[in-house]
Amino acid sequence: MKNIVKAALLGLVVFSSACSVVESKDKGLVELRAVEQKWEDGLKLASSTSRIALSTPVANLQAIRREVDTIPLGECLKPASTKLRKHMDTIIEGFLSFMGDDKYTAERKLKSGETLLEEYRSARDLCSK
Repeated sequence: MKNIVKAALLGLVVFSSACSVVESKDKGLVELRAVEQKWEDGLKLASSTSRIALSTPVANLQAIRREVDTIPLGECLKPASTKLRKHMDTIIEGFLSFMGDDKYTAERKLKSGETLLEEYRSARDLCSK
C-alpha cells in the first residue's frame, strides 16, 4: 500500500512539473494577443490620419508599446516579445519620420516594421503550440 501511495505522489509531482513547464511556455500569451489587437486598432487609426493630426495616434501607439514591457512572460515568449517591441519601435519611428516630412525614411521604416511583425508572429506561434 505504501508503494502505491509513493508511486501516486511521485506521479503527481511529475505531472505538476510538466504542467508548470507548459504553463510557463505560453505565460503572457493572452496578454500579448490583447496588446496586439490594441496595436492593430491603433495602426489603423494612425494609417488613416493626416500628417498634421498624427501626433495623438502616434502617442497612443507609444502607450500601447509600453504595455508590452509590463507583461510577465514565460521564457519561450521572451524572444517573441523582443521582436514585437522592435516591430513597434520601428513603426513608431516610421510615423515620426512621416510627421517630419521624411517620406523616404518613413517608407523604409514601415516596410521594415512589417517584416519584424512576421518574425514576431513566427516566434509567438512556436510558443502557442
